[in-house]
Amino acid sequence: MHISTITVIIGLSCLATSKSVPKATLQILDPIQLPTSTIASLGYNNTFLENLAARQNGDLLVTMLEDNSTLYYVESPGSGHTALTPIHHFSAASGLLGITETSEDTFLIAMHDFEKLITPIPGTGAIWEVRFTRKNSKEIKVRKVTDLPNAGMMNGITSVPARGSSGSGEQEEVAILVADSYNGQLIRVDSVTGYSEVVLDVPELHARPNATFPIGVNGVKIYNGHVYWSNFERSTMNRIAIDRNGYPLGSGTVSTIATIPEIQGIDDFVFDQAGNIWGMGDLDNNAFILFRGTDPHNEYSIYQSIAGGIGSLLLPGCTASTWGRGKNDKHILYVTTNGGMVSPVNGTIVEPAKVAAIDTSQFANHGV
Repeated sequence: MHISTITVIIGLSCLATSKSVPKATLQILDPIQLPTSTIASLGYNNTFLENLAARQNGDLLVTMLEDNSTLYYVESPGSGHTALTPIHHFSAASGLLGITETSEDTFLIAMHDFEKLITPIPGTGAIWEVRFTRKNSKEIKVRKVTDLPNAGMMNGITSVPARGSSGSGEQEEVAILVADSYNGQLIRVDSVTGYSEVVLDVPELHARPNATFPIGVNGVKIYNGHVYWSNFERSTMNRIAIDRNGYPLGSGTVSTIATIPEIQGIDDFVFDQAGNIWGMGDLDNNAFILFRGTDPHNEYSIYQSIAGGIGSLLLPGCTASTWGRGKNDKHILYVTTNGGMVSPVNGTIVEPAKVAAIDTSQFANHGV
């Protein structure tokens, strides 16, 4: 297999002190095409599915950014016979963004009112909770957790890992970290009290000045004692160590673990069991993987495109992904798309937003 090598700098931006680090190489493997299929699609163009999460029963929740703020449901996604079914419309917003599960069958969703695509009306950010009342039912209860009027544009969100019962009979603090793409910040929100605070604001979270798409931090996930994030405009993956409550460590260092010049617009991403990163290249219509290695100074040094690509309609405008949680689909990576409405395929082709499925069976030895 041919490997091309691009020299990049792993940059560090320290909260307390700064460090210099050696050059590292990003190895680019030849692209492959894993089996990819559409499992559910909307029936009209200029639609934008933004994010998704899997319930413990295996069904999917899908957020819609455009053309309205509908939460969709995909029942039995691994069956091959499914659809996008609307289960709730949030009248207080016009677009939904990130979604994360905070406890069994309880999900938080970020939302804004928008004046046009990816242009929120200032002061309209909010976090809402969706809770399912029964395990195999679509019946839900919704409540507003908090307003975030200072957020520029929220995007990906992730739950701070649960710590178990406090034993006091009181509801234990459950926090989320929210990516603010326009302000270049990570915001911590207590899902019980609604208290919010900016916990990180560093250059690696910001887009560069005068960027065409001024979207910095996009996807955000917690893994192995660190919070990881993608920077959409800079095409980088970054991380910093955090404590058990989701706060960056005071002595921690922000690391750019990979710069991927092949990708325009790194959107959301997920980890597999081996710690590999599966990401979405929104403007390039492709899904990719960053393989986790053993070198602590160059841990993510091998990149490969695994589905879609420039000119492909497999994943036009892919935005986010999640692993299957059913009995037979844990090897399936489910992906949301915007149909290419932000960056049309070949400059002209747009299709309805959809949920696609990537069969990752051939990577089973990597912990999928």
